[in-house]
Amino acid sequence: MGECNITHIYVGFKDGEYMKYTAFNNHSDEKSSFVKSTFDNISKEYDLLNGILSFGVYKLWHKRVMKESGLNIGGSVIDFCTGTGELLLKFNRKFKLSKGIGIDISPQMLKIAKEKIDGLKLNNHLKLYEVSAEKTGLDEKAGCSTIAFALRNVKDVGIVFAEMARVTKDGGKILALELTTPR
Repeated sequence: MGECNITHIYVGFKDGEYMKYTAFNNHSDEKSSFVKSTFDNISKEYDLLNGILSFGVYKLWHKRVMKESGLNIGGSVIDFCTGTGELLLKFNRKFKLSKGIGIDISPQMLKIAKEKIDGLKLNNHLKLYEVSAEKTGLDEKAGCSTIAFALRNVKDVGIVFAEMARVTKDGGKILALELTTPR
């Protein structure tokens, strides 16, 4: 069995510099409930907020993640904490994915992602699941697994990275994009 390449991208910091996550060691179910409720409540404004909080630079960061993915046309991706599906849809536009999966715990965020996917008639190869990033239950594997702007919101970062590795094909990549400096 080959090794899975894990790449951490912290745009705005030194390129390739590894920073250990120690923030949010709260592994409680209350945190998950809070995060789910928060994102359900802001789902309609989420895309706008992403633009404002990153001064619009998140679009460049998404391009960088896609470049680092190592995917080719027809590749596959699993987007953890997909939210409204922006990154998943960008991957599909660039790589014409054979399979794309977006997972999230917020049904309202997924509702918006589904509306986007249905509107573009991409629901035959882009799938959405309301599951936890710590335990997806997915049997599929993809050439790349991503998580963007969400590590601070999960219960256990180590478990999320382990789950991402589990669903990433041998030789595939795990890419993490964050807006803030990890503590």
